[in-house]
Amino acid sequence: MIHPDVSQYPEMPAGTTVSLGSTAPVFACAADAPGSGGAPPAGGRATIVLVEDDDLVRQVVSDSLSEAGEHVAAFADAEAAMCAIGLLGADALVITDINLGGGMNGIRFASLALAQCPWLGIIYITGRYWQLSNHPLGAREKALQKPFRLEELRAVIASLRHAH
Repeated sequence: MIHPDVSQYPEMPAGTTVSLGSTAPVFACAADAPGSGGAPPAGGRATIVLVEDDDLVRQVVSDSLSEAGEHVAAFADAEAAMCAIGLLGADALVITDINLGGGMNGIRFASLALAQCPWLGIIYITGRYWQLSNHPLGAREKALQKPFRLEELRAVIASLRHAH
């Protein structure tokens, strides 16, 4: 399992809570703070949370995006990634595989993330594109079928950020 370097988040937004309980909601974002009006945290920097169970794919995508100037927190499973959701700013994105092995799948993870932080952009990356057939994509959701070129991923990231 890969854990993010928490030093890349020098300030936790007001109202952020993290719980590791398995039956209760495991994260909340600053949008839940009184008076926030559901808005993303002010001053939050663009960050990408990457959830991919394949070590090689996770490393290649993370390295490529980091080299392009993105701040990437990479995780092998959705449960571990949940702690980072509440730390994300207005231009934040989640990139998630759909089939993550055991535990929560990427669609469920994205649904929980969007319920807490509705401004997030979501990019599903999958080799099993048909798994999205029962999940109509929202305005802030895109999908890429594996294998994809890194230029394609960067173009989808740019389109989500420009649509914001």
